[in-house]
Amino acid sequence: MQGEALADLIGHVDARDRPLLLLSLPGQDDDLLVTVDTGFNGQILVHDVPALRLSYESTGVDVWVEFADGARRTVQLASSSIIWFGRQRTVDLWIARATSPRHPIPDEPLGIIGTGLVSPHRLTIDFMTRRVVLSENED
Repeated sequence: MQGEALADLIGHVDARDRPLLLLSLPGQDDDLLVTVDTGFNGQILVHDVPALRLSYESTGVDVWVEFADGARRTVQLASSSIIWFGRQRTVDLWIARATSPRHPIPDEPLGIIGTGLVSPHRLTIDFMTRRVVLSENED
């Protein structure tokens, strides 16, 4: 599938009205469920445990960020790869340390993607049909 470009990534709006997409990871059969967050200007943010699935390389840099709930914490900056529109792509990864251990919840998103990854694509979130479509920018 790596050589075959995709025109659209299709997701859905869940029962909590979150726009969700599945990210394909190189060499893995399981996709990573993420929330599309236009308030996040980075590419991908995950907690430290799901980050292990992404085979990341740390930059050794930590930065302070403010989360949507107002909490300020440090995140580790790293680099990783995903399959994006059918092609492998290197991405910036923000890794947040979990504040407390928790058990995984089925169908719970494990990260968020922000405008750093979504731009310059067309994002359509249709709450009526519960459909999310991210269309590749056709130059």
